[in-house]
Amino acid sequence: MDPGSHHRVRVSHVESPHYFCVQTASWCDGPLDRMQKDLWRSAWNQPIGDDNPGTPVGPLTLTEGLRCSAVSFRHNAWVRVQVDRVNDDGKVQVFLLDWGGTEKMNRSQLRSLPEHCQKIPPIALRCFLPDLRPTGDDSRWSSSTCEFMADYLVGKFCFITQSKDSGRESQDSGVIPVEVFVGSSARLLSNFRDVLIKQGLALPRRKIEGNLELVRVRKQCEQAPDESLICNLNKTPALITGGKREQNRGTQLWW
Repeated sequence: MDPGSHHRVRVSHVESPHYFCVQTASWCDGPLDRMQKDLWRSAWNQPIGDDNPGTPVGPLTLTEGLRCSAVSFRHNAWVRVQVDRVNDDGKVQVFLLDWGGTEKMNRSQLRSLPEHCQKIPPIALRCFLPDLRPTGDDSRWSSSTCEFMADYLVGKFCFITQSKDSGRESQDSGVIPVEVFVGSSARLLSNFRDVLIKQGLALPRRKIEGNLELVRVRKQCEQAPDESLICNLNKTPALITGGKREQNRGTQLWW
């Protein structure tokens, strides 16, 4: 993402104003769903052991950083993940490469990742809102702020633009400083940081001179008036029911 460029995205995961994830809109129009169905087919085509039908033959050697496919009960789909940690109790903590956020899983939920899916960079972009701080004396974001942001943004389409960060090193951490613009039409777009401030859920770290970026984004949106800026997240079709394989109807390979 280049500084100053605007991108239509869907917010897929929110932890706080200082950490959330988005997916580019081009992946949300079908390719992501097709890739997940491809992972589902690949997983169920792998041989399984007779002693434990839920575990593949030749279990994966789970190491930190390993990328594989896994069934996510949070998203009810097969997704790409990266192993963060293998706990002593056998649980595996993974990062969801295309959705963001972490999830604890059993080993039986993991499968080898098809080679062609290994070459695709993670879809989820990790972002934060710069120059904001929590209200009061607490240095941590309140649960009410995080819940408000999640309810407001998750599953919605919006525009983001990369911004400057005056308060933290973002390049080394791989988290991108962005401005988020939301609204039902180009003329009604507003900067989400202003929404948090007006709700009394955040304070600015420094004064922002003017709002030229908002004007620029509005003009860009007016050039594509037919695009819906906010819509509900299309739920991924149920692929797992009671741990049993379902019929795969009408799916095609996405690549």
